[in-house]
Amino acid sequence: MKIGGSIGPDDGYDDAVCDNAVCGTIAKKSMGIPEGVALMRMSMTPELFRLLAERFKALAEPARLQILNALHAREQSVNELVDETGLGQANVSKHLQVLHAMGFVKRRKDGLYVHYALADKNVMKLCDLMCGRVETQLEAQQRLLTA
Repeated sequence: MKIGGSIGPDDGYDDAVCDNAVCGTIAKKSMGIPEGVALMRMSMTPELFRLLAERFKALAEPARLQILNALHAREQSVNELVDETGLGQANVSKHLQVLHAMGFVKRRKDGLYVHYALADKNVMKLCDLMCGRVETQLEAQQRLLTA
C-alpha cells in the first residue's frame, strides 16, 4: 500500500461523499476504499487511525500551517515561501517535503524552480474549523476574565 504522495483532482475519488476534509481523498486512496463509500460510516480500523494520526501530526507543526496558509492564495516557489513566511530556505524545504509526502501539497517543476500549491483546498476547511474553535474558546475565557 502506498502512503502519501501528491493527490489531486484526477485521483478518481469523490470527496463529496466524505464529510471529513482531511480523511476524504487521502485516506480513501491510501486504504484502497472504493468510490462512494463515506469514511465516517465505516468502522475505523487501527490502520485508518494510524493514517489519520500521521496527517494530523504533519499539521501539528506551526511552520507547516504557516506554509499551507501562504499557499492558500496561490502557487509559490520555495523562495517566495521563504520571503512570505520568514522561515529559512532549508526549513521551508524540509516542511514542504513532509507536506508533499502526506498529500497536502503538490509540486510543479519549472526549469530550475519548483512551485508548490495546495493539493486539495479542503485542508483549509480543517484549519478554518480549528481557528473557529480556538476563537470560541478565547472569547469564553475573555468573558470569564471580564465578568
